[in-house]
Amino acid sequence: MSRVAAPLALAAAAVFGGALLTAVPAQAQQQDAAAQSVFCPYRVTVNVANVRSGAGTSHSLVRHVYRNNEFFATQSQTNGFRMIRPGEWTASSNLTRTGGNCMTT
Repeated sequence: MSRVAAPLALAAAAVFGGALLTAVPAQAQQQDAAAQSVFCPYRVTVNVANVRSGAGTSHSLVRHVYRNNEFFATQSQTNGFRMIRPGEWTASSNLTRTGGNCMTT
């Protein structure tokens, strides 16, 4: 850190509760989103749906979910995917919203 940047970082830390702010990897941002999200009940509408490690088909396959499986997933979408739990995402097109209340975590 340069001589100019260090005092600015310390000043920012004082303003933001004493913690130095740093860049956060995308996966950590996705996991943080789970802690602040609205989750709603959904049902799988295809025979087999891929569950991936992130919001997109470029992420690795984690497991499968099957037709009529029901679970809570994020109300909001990221790249056309909904998060089932941290590190597990499935395409929104594979799901339909069911009855029942949403919950905020």
